[in-house]
Amino acid sequence: SYGNSSRTSGVVRTVKDLDQDIAGRDVLLVEAIVDTGLTLRYLRRSLEARRPASLEVASLLARPDEWTDFILPADRERVVAAFTALTGDARSLDLEYRITRPDGEIRWVHVRGFQVRNAAGELIRHAGIVTDITERKRAEDLVRQSEERYRSLIDNARDAIFTIAADGTFTSLNPAVETISGISRAEWIGRSFTPMVHPEDLALAVEMFQRV
Repeated sequence: SYGNSSRTSGVVRTVKDLDQDIAGRDVLLVEAIVDTGLTLRYLRRSLEARRPASLEVASLLARPDEWTDFILPADRERVVAAFTALTGDARSLDLEYRITRPDGEIRWVHVRGFQVRNAAGELIRHAGIVTDITERKRAEDLVRQSEERYRSLIDNARDAIFTIAADGTFTSLNPAVETISGISRAEWIGRSFTPMVHPEDLALAVEMFQRV
């Protein structure tokens, strides 16, 4: 919603300074959320000066009521709810969700939007920016998969694997510890490792721990 267009035609507004570094990132500027072509040109020049990896301009004007069709069905309900709230009491929104491009490719976007009100406090329009974060999401997914593989190896190992804090207390243990010690992992957490060590080996174990 932009209010009465006749009041904003030809007026350049700097609606919001970006608070994120976009250098080297892919940025999508949605034409339907700026006032005029003049404002669009100003925003584009400003963004290009910040050296993004790419800068594309898209328009929702051809199908203004069907923009939700591009949102992945699994994300659509929460996204629509967030944008609906933005037309009411919510002064801003900040969310990530997936969209489907016309060529069928699924991309992740980070959307930040906010209300623009006049001096009387009346809502006159919305403004915001959409950033393509697909590569970041792919990297996060690779990290998650790596962590899951690592966790699987630890959990299925027959040897006892654990982590110990600087004070000598257990912070994590794998299932093999229960098998070897006969004591549940939950009971070991927060306890010193010394009861696990045979008395004849305790002095050496403590010395080695202090060297680490």
